[in-house]
Amino acid sequence: EGKVYQIQPTLYNYKRTGTTQKIFTDTLLNIIKAPYPSVPTLSTSNSNTGSYQFNTQVSYARGFGKHFLDLMFVSEIYEQTFSANNLTRQNFPIITTDQYFATSSNNADSWGGGSESTVGRTSYVGRLNYDYQQKYLLSASLRADGSMIFAPGHRWGYFPSVSAGWKVSEEEFFRKHLSRTFKQFKLRASLGYTGNDGVAAWQWQDKFVPAGSAYFGNSLQPVISYGGVVNPNLTWEKSRSTNFGIDLATTFNLTMSLNYWNRNTYDILGSRIVSIPTTFGGVLPSVNYGKVKSSGYEIELEYENSIGNFVYSLSGNFGYAFTKVIQRDVAAGALDVDNPNGKSLGYVAELVSTGVIRTQRELDNLPADYTIYGAKPVLGTLN
Repeated sequence: EGKVYQIQPTLYNYKRTGTTQKIFTDTLLNIIKAPYPSVPTLSTSNSNTGSYQFNTQVSYARGFGKHFLDLMFVSEIYEQTFSANNLTRQNFPIITTDQYFATSSNNADSWGGGSESTVGRTSYVGRLNYDYQQKYLLSASLRADGSMIFAPGHRWGYFPSVSAGWKVSEEEFFRKHLSRTFKQFKLRASLGYTGNDGVAAWQWQDKFVPAGSAYFGNSLQPVISYGGVVNPNLTWEKSRSTNFGIDLATTFNLTMSLNYWNRNTYDILGSRIVSIPTTFGGVLPSVNYGKVKSSGYEIELEYENSIGNFVYSLSGNFGYAFTKVIQRDVAAGALDVDNPNGKSLGYVAELVSTGVIRTQRELDNLPADYTIYGAKPVLGTLN
């Protein structure tokens, strides 16, 4: 919610003196109204956002001798609505104040606008956890997400995941030979898929938009134009992630965790406008074409001990990650410096400076027609 009240301020123009005409005197030359705003204006705007989320969950857990099973099912329904409107009026026939009752009732002095939107998503998640003798661990899940962002037939995305763990320290051979050094030793691995629908809605549907007005015969008529090429096959962006890890704890109070991860993101939503000629004259919708690969590792160490009743701990972690663009749109014939493919995700093309022109000799050695962004270089210019 907001209000903007604009009136023409009064400007007093005094005579100035001094060699640079910067010193004001007491002589008033004239009084004028400021050029902006040209007329007094009152504007108000309001917006409202509402949303709800409904979740249900059913779980089941039971042990069967050396086996333990944990099942869970979750559903989620989410919807959000947004509305906004604005009104602007100009001219105040009698009094000038920040209230609409004083504004002009002439239709030519009033205009307004507004917008509404709705987004929604439905999700279902099923998960299974299983362990045998608390040594062999397995977890599997399947997530199904439906988004109104996409066209019917492409709205649902299915994202499975699975992880497994082995507590090696629970094995008899480990207890027999290594228990004096290690209290715990665990191996784990996981594979999972996730999705993203972060793109503007309704790109799969033909639309027409206002395009001003034009004369038909002797009268001015409103005009509409085609809203652009549509993509009925637009769907979820996906990521496939893998993780391998080792957790261990020693008998001398040192714990360590090692992780290596890899993530391949594909079907990334993006525009391909840069690969078509400017003479195309249209706007292409987003398509699922981009690819990005990320990988890295993490190391965490912690040491804990005590001196009498004083307990202390020291911990630290180190991580390294790299993200590389595998496929992104690039204009035909682009220079390598402007091609993001094969480079890091945060790559930025920049100019390389050869230094500052510090002497007249350096300046004289430049070509006669040499310019930097159209300007003739001088001493002190960054070249």
